[in-house]
Amino acid sequence: MNNKPTPIPQPKPDFLLGNLKHIDPNELVQSLIRLGNQYEGIIHKNKAVPMHLPTGYPVSLVDLLSNYVELSQPITKKQLLSLADACPCLPEKNALFDLSTADKYPSAVLAKRLSVLDLLERFASCSLSIGAFLAMLPPLKPRQYSISSSPLWNPQKLSLTVAIVESPSWSGQGTFQGVASNYLAYLQPGSKLRINTRPSVTSFHLPPDPETPIIMVCAGTGLAPFRGFIQERALQKEGGQKTGAALLFFGCDHPDVDYLYHEELKQWEAAGVVKVYVAFSEQADNMIKYVQDRLWQERQEVFNLFEQNAKIYVCGDGKHMAPGVRTTFLKMYVSHNNASYTAAEKWISAIEQEGIRYVTDVFI
Repeated sequence: MNNKPTPIPQPKPDFLLGNLKHIDPNELVQSLIRLGNQYEGIIHKNKAVPMHLPTGYPVSLVDLLSNYVELSQPITKKQLLSLADACPCLPEKNALFDLSTADKYPSAVLAKRLSVLDLLERFASCSLSIGAFLAMLPPLKPRQYSISSSPLWNPQKLSLTVAIVESPSWSGQGTFQGVASNYLAYLQPGSKLRINTRPSVTSFHLPPDPETPIIMVCAGTGLAPFRGFIQERALQKEGGQKTGAALLFFGCDHPDVDYLYHEELKQWEAAGVVKVYVAFSEQADNMIKYVQDRLWQERQEVFNLFEQNAKIYVCGDGKHMAPGVRTTFLKMYVSHNNASYTAAEKWISAIEQEGIRYVTDVFI
């Protein structure tokens, strides 16, 4: 496949923010990729230029859009009003004003993650300069991944567990592609990239004593840190250390699709390092569809281990999975202690605030 952009003759103006010739927004949207490095200019530093944009030297539009700004962040209310001001079409202007209202913005914009680009595509009459468009885009944020290997395996190497994000956009317009996951997917062996490592929060580490029991609950790539935990326990066990009981509850879609590290986990389970309990959302087993369902089924073993000073870790989706897991632990406490939900809420809130026995690392 030829990935080179089709050469299109283009002028090479300066990117004078708010001072460029207006461009048809439909052409802008469709051209962002096609223009490639043919559309190049210089951003001159002034009060209107956001600090995260490069200034004073030639830069291509593709470089700007790829490496400096977020294209899919939800548009702000203030930006909606700016787009409305740039709309000569009265019905579209009114529609944009309507989206900025307090009763519409949360559900129609934030929940659907409508971006500036989405709305430029939807409201064709908007007359916005490239400079004004760039000024609306927030700086590109670092993408964070948990290391999925133990330094005991190799102190000079590490592994990451990355799912390529490519799915229909919540806005209903086109396909959403994860910035970092797709970037990594197209790198070639030997490619170099900039990374910055930082330690995870102290509470989300293995207990100092290898004999302390652990309960790990995750879904999807939330398995990443736990793969490192189990690998470390396996290496400790191989080295003659006694290790505590370890339970892994893992939720994914299908055993033949996204059962990550399946063979490796089988080997560690056979070696007595961990017990693995899996839930498949696309292949439910006896009404067990999600990881919290599996957790509830094994509630007696889980709670018995917790009473033996086990530490609970939860990693993965913070919108559905983590709250579901928390609710399951509440139910466990009620069932095990014949307690009220009020008492259970006090119990789980206390161990969450303590940050030692119940710790989470979640993302939305």
